[in-house]
Amino acid sequence: MIRFNALRLATRTLAREWRAGEMRILALSLIVAVGSVTAVAFFTDRVQRAMTLQAAELLAADVIIETSEPVRDLLIKEARGRGLRIAHTVTFPSVVLSNDDTQLVQVKAVDEQYPLRGRLRVADTPSALGAKTDRIPSPGHAWTDAQLMLRLGLRAGDVFNLGNARFKVNKIIDYEPDRGGELFRLSPRVMINLDDLEATGLIHENSRVSYNTLLAGPPAAIEAYRKWLEPRALPGEEVQGVRDGRPEMRAALDRAQQYLGLAALVAVLVAGAAIALAARHYAANQADASAVIRCLGASQYLVLRIYAWRMFLLGLLASLVGCVLGYLAQSALAALLQGWLMQEVPPPGLAPIATGIVTGVLALLGFALPPIVRLK
Repeated sequence: MIRFNALRLATRTLAREWRAGEMRILALSLIVAVGSVTAVAFFTDRVQRAMTLQAAELLAADVIIETSEPVRDLLIKEARGRGLRIAHTVTFPSVVLSNDDTQLVQVKAVDEQYPLRGRLRVADTPSALGAKTDRIPSPGHAWTDAQLMLRLGLRAGDVFNLGNARFKVNKIIDYEPDRGGELFRLSPRVMINLDDLEATGLIHENSRVSYNTLLAGPPAAIEAYRKWLEPRALPGEEVQGVRDGRPEMRAALDRAQQYLGLAALVAVLVAGAAIALAARHYAANQADASAVIRCLGASQYLVLRIYAWRMFLLGLLASLVGCVLGYLAQSALAALLQGWLMQEVPPPGLAPIATGIVTGVLALLGFALPPIVRLK
């Protein structure tokens, strides 16, 4: 009696069986199915990553804790223990005085770590183009909107009074990462260093002040911190994260993902029909070879394992090719998406590859296995 090894025999005969037309049809159908699924998976993964980055930039952080009083030390200590980056901002309305002119403004005091996501853009004059910067106003200096400069007739180097302190204007704010959510703020911005806040004398018990603690870090650490924080948040401590921003964009993405997912499902079903027909013809042509193996002493279970391994290897190779084609296909979709978002679409992760391989192997075994089973 001849001894058989199912995996070794399946591997050796796979190249020979490739010359059969049914095997090529099986592979081509599987490549189409996997390519469709992975193209959608790669595309939606890139869009979700881009939306997460854009939403984080709208917050200048991954999570914000907004309070009417300085944030509790317990929350800061826990964030540091989890390795998160921390920044602080304080915002409040006030009035600036320049000569005999006054103007209602929205003051924002920031520390050296601000912003945690995105970058400020500043210019030297109201008409100049803004340039990105990693700095904040130095002590004694203020950055303002061009709107304030024009209303008060200020120039770079001029000074104005804010509370009990005097500030020199040296930069014009062209872009502020976390300003997108302030849709109804009509007064211009004045940004100062957080170290100058006490000198203004504007913060007292009845002040309308918003203390913002900005946090940023790896997604897993942010999610773990938020789960720890939410049940411990006190009244007046508002927690806002990336997933809370831009709900209209997330709704549009969900609808697009459902539509593309339906198109991919149709492609899988059509490819599955082709796989089933090709597998049926393949099984009929393999009946004689199966009979010969049985005559040489192979059991029914061994025959089934040989053909199952052959289908699995074919499915794995075709799925890998389908993943490559899916990645190339999503690049065209991503190119069309560039105009929709404010920043470049980031590359996708590796999770869609696993999805494509699992889909391919399951589709092949699901549609092709019933005819193959009869060969035993």
